[in-house]
Amino acid sequence: MVSSKIRKRQLEEKLGLTNDGLITSNFNPDITGIVWDILHEKFNLFTHPRLKDEQESDYVFFLIVRNIHASIWAIRDDYLNNISTLVSREYVSACSLEEFLNEELQSVIRRYHVIYEEMANRYMVQADQIQTSQVDYDICLYIGTLTLPEKSLDVIMAMIADKSYMLLQSDCLEYCKTFVYTYFDLIEEQMDENQTAILEKLTVTTNIVSQISERSGRQKPSSGFSIRSLFHSTFLHGFLGVLFGNFAWWLITRYINFK
Repeated sequence: MVSSKIRKRQLEEKLGLTNDGLITSNFNPDITGIVWDILHEKFNLFTHPRLKDEQESDYVFFLIVRNIHASIWAIRDDYLNNISTLVSREYVSACSLEEFLNEELQSVIRRYHVIYEEMANRYMVQADQIQTSQVDYDICLYIGTLTLPEKSLDVIMAMIADKSYMLLQSDCLEYCKTFVYTYFDLIEEQMDENQTAILEKLTVTTNIVSQISERSGRQKPSSGFSIRSLFHSTFLHGFLGVLFGNFAWWLITRYINFK
């Protein structure tokens, strides 16, 4: 019973529940209770009494990378143009989202991502909203569509957050990839080799050294943390300062002696 309470509390913390009982991540306050019921097989996503009577909407999903940060965007299809062209695309394929946004409608994008909450000194999953006028990204992958209530969408995004986050750079992308795998489970289809390869190769960084560090961090979190800590440590900065300072002095003395 005690361990069960601890696990539930850990789940609540991942969704930003404070000691005052407030949800700081914009998830619906009763989401953790619904998730807990589903995880313990009391109900499923389609039979839970707090979900089955909710109004459904058609959502289109995208995996977005911007400024070395990954998130999942969900947009209602009635806010998009040429929807038939969009949904005929291959799952997990590169997409120019601007081509499909309806400029006449200031639609709202529901965004899910892992963030670091400085006040509480913890990582958590956040659900927030941005306007289509704020659309900006480095990478956009079209994932697919689902028809479901917004609260059910929140439940899915909360359920896949049931893990310990340590590295924002790595974990934000892993969270998004977990959604993609979950999406294929929900539509009961298998990912093909090309789709799997796209996800496996995807990183939030473009620099090759950063990509190696990022992949290392995802495979072994302590490794990624060590590398990131090393490059941000005061000791290393001081050491490099001395090293390059001595090297510069050596070049100057060599130049003077040579003249």
